[in-house]
Amino acid sequence: MRKAFNLFGFLVISLAVNACSEYEILQSMKVPKYELAESSSESKGAKFCATCHKQIYDQWITKSSHAVSTKNKAFISFKNKVTGNYILNKLLVEEMCYACHGNKEVNEGVNCETCHGLVISGESIAVTHEKKYKPGRVLLKESKFCAKCHELQEAMTVYSDWQRSTAAKNSITCQKCHMIPREEQKSYHGFDTIVISKDIYRDDLAIDDIQIDYPELSLIVVNKMTGHAVPAGGPSRVLVLAVSLFDEQGTELYSVSESFAKKFKLMPIVGLMPYKLLENTQLQSEEIRQVKFTLPEFFKDKAKKAIITLKFYEMSGEHLGDIAQAYWESEPIVFKEVDL
Repeated sequence: MRKAFNLFGFLVISLAVNACSEYEILQSMKVPKYELAESSSESKGAKFCATCHKQIYDQWITKSSHAVSTKNKAFISFKNKVTGNYILNKLLVEEMCYACHGNKEVNEGVNCETCHGLVISGESIAVTHEKKYKPGRVLLKESKFCAKCHELQEAMTVYSDWQRSTAAKNSITCQKCHMIPREEQKSYHGFDTIVISKDIYRDDLAIDDIQIDYPELSLIVVNKMTGHAVPAGGPSRVLVLAVSLFDEQGTELYSVSESFAKKFKLMPIVGLMPYKLLENTQLQSEEIRQVKFTLPEFFKDKAKKAIITLKFYEMSGEHLGDIAQAYWESEPIVFKEVDL
């Protein structure tokens, strides 16, 4: 009886500890990462800034994932799953998601005000520029500024990756790569990502040293980036190395793949949010990794060609990297064709 009671007590304590831990994680993620307006009228919106900064506005609205951070499929999918539950909607979407994804009332994602701040109440925009926006540029140029939203528990570790990187040692900040001046512009606000700019990784990822000694196929995958791992974020984006075998008529006989991503455990209380890292197979900064596949002996004489690709897939975070649930896939970042 006592043993049964002790076991029951242990289980209760364990659940309580886990619940407290998850509660602390949730609380830490609820803190808004940008300046909040006391009323919706205080938020001017990006179009107000566009009256003087049209070129920057055009870059942001057409090239930036920031502009659609409250309208993209992953965000909407997650939001729809909790809409019917008032508590989850309040806890996750209203207080947590919008803490990084931008002002709900304005619904422009991460807009000008999210990074630069609100206009000073009662002052003109000219005075706000002199007193607030110009001095604030010093902080905006530091990688630490990006960490407010791009460093999140174990799911998003781009900033800490960067801190350990060659780029950081050489004083190459996030902004120096992601806000590179284009066409002699003073600044660039496109914040290119693979979803919008299909060529951004073409010189950074490679497949080399392909060796076939049937039934084994080995190759090297290289991440040439000096700043962070690939994929950079959590479980919503996966890089997939795929090998397909074809016969002489071009019919696919067999395919196999290897995924590079972070794998998580979902929060038991919530059931949607990844929170505990189980496995990390990301390609780390400047990593050279050997990958081996064992091909079926059955296809040895039939297979005449192998096509090897690297592609990105994106899905809602709760699917934990399952590419069958992906709503987007990139064109091949790397494409190799090998005769067998």
